[in-house]
Amino acid sequence: MSKRPPPAAAAAESSEASKRKKPPSGDHPKTLGSLLKYMEGMEVIVELKTGKRIRGTLLSADNDMTVTLDNPQKDSPEDEIELLDNIHIRGSTVRLIQFPDNADLKGTIAAGIDQEKAAVNKYKRGKRK
Repeated sequence: MSKRPPPAAAAAESSEASKRKKPPSGDHPKTLGSLLKYMEGMEVIVELKTGKRIRGTLLSADNDMTVTLDNPQKDSPEDEIELLDNIHIRGSTVRLIQFPDNADLKGTIAAGIDQEKAAVNKYKRGKRK
């Protein structure tokens, strides 16, 4: 029979464990979908769950990975997609999003986070009278 720690000790251990699991404080993005907004303007390839691949410039994205591409092009000739000036792709149909090999993703994300922090700080100062 194994010994169980006293309830107070178990509670202390669980609260310490929960403290360790928490991400750093702040409003930093935690999912790929929330990071996509920093990649707007990049040339990307979106692969759908059906296997079709669409190449285009990322115009917008949201937390659900719903993306809008400008000047979409078929990535393979056998894809039968009618291409328009831009295309809106629902996030639930996206399998993956591929960025260019030469893209500085770390720098782009850092710049986006810095811009968000600056905007928040600007409005925290208060309103002018």
